[in-house]
Amino acid sequence: MPSKKPRALPKEPFMHSIYCDRYRRKNREELNSKTREQMVRLWALDVTVSPEILAARLEARREAARKYREKNKHKLKMKARETHAAAAEERHAAKERLDRKTQRVEARR
Repeated sequence: MPSKKPRALPKEPFMHSIYCDRYRRKNREELNSKTREQMVRLWALDVTVSPEILAARLEARREAARKYREKNKHKLKMKARETHAAAAEERHAAKERLDRKTQRVEARR
C-alpha cells in the first residue's frame, strides 16, 4: 500500500483545497487576518480522525485479514509446512556440525 504524503501547509490559506471548501463563503480579509498559528490549529482540527473511525478502520483491517486467511488457508498451510521443514533441516545440520566438531576435539585428546 503506498504511503500517503503528509499534507503540506499552504502558503496562502484560501489557495488550498481544505481552506477553499471550508472558507469559500468567508471574505478573504478575515481569512488573511488570521495568524499562521491559528491557521495551523484549524488545519490540525481538519485532519484529526475520531476514535470511532479509527476503531472502524481497525475492525475492517482485521476482517480483511480474516477473510484472506480463510481464502488462502491451503496456501498458508503449505508455506508454514515449508518453513517448518526448512527450520528442522537447519537444526539437523547445526547438530551434525556440532557433532563433527566434538569428534575432532575428542580425536585430538
